[in-house]
Amino acid sequence: MWSDQEIGFWKEYLQAHHGLDGELERLDGEFDLNIAVRVDGRLDAVLKVMRVGCGSGLVGMQVEALDHLAATMPDLPVPRVIRRHDGAAAAAVTDLSGDERIAWVISAIDGLPLGAMRPHPAALVHEIGHTLGRMTAGLEGFDHAALTRDFKWHPLQPHWAFTEVFEILDEDIKSLINKYFQIFEKDIESELLNLEYQTIHCDGNDYNLSSARRWTARPLPG
Repeated sequence: MWSDQEIGFWKEYLQAHHGLDGELERLDGEFDLNIAVRVDGRLDAVLKVMRVGCGSGLVGMQVEALDHLAATMPDLPVPRVIRRHDGAAAAAVTDLSGDERIAWVISAIDGLPLGAMRPHPAALVHEIGHTLGRMTAGLEGFDHAALTRDFKWHPLQPHWAFTEVFEILDEDIKSLINKYFQIFEKDIESELLNLEYQTIHCDGNDYNLSSARRWTARPLPG
């Protein structure tokens, strides 16, 4: 539940440490608490309160990746890290439940989540590919210790899914997936591991992308 007490707590935090004073709105999030900060009705920033137990290295990696993109691709439509008054990008905060959580703030990119927009015109799909490609280019040379971890969506770590195929009830689909798992292990994995690779975003899904509310020549704000 999103209580008045929680809203007040995080409003005070934002005012004290970031000088942000606005209306707060809870956003969707799979693991973390994401809070929109609206100033005079305009989406101004997003407060990210990480899940309990989230390591500082994971947040540090995201901060450094965004800083890296700001330096290599300054016109790329991605958020910027908004640092605290003390210069820190993030801080450990004890919430109203007594749990310590890492909080950090990024600039907001207004628009509609791609998943809430229909249809997806060809020009928009092209722009998504173009933008994600530029992001990959901008991340060239970026490295961080937290990139090496167990991560379900890592292209080199699909093995966790091999043991979950039994959940699929359709035997034809299950057989097809098992076939491609076998092809991966026999013919692809060893070659894949020998290739050079770099950091990529890897999760450009419908709710990590936003589209302009009004159609423009370049419709992908972030």
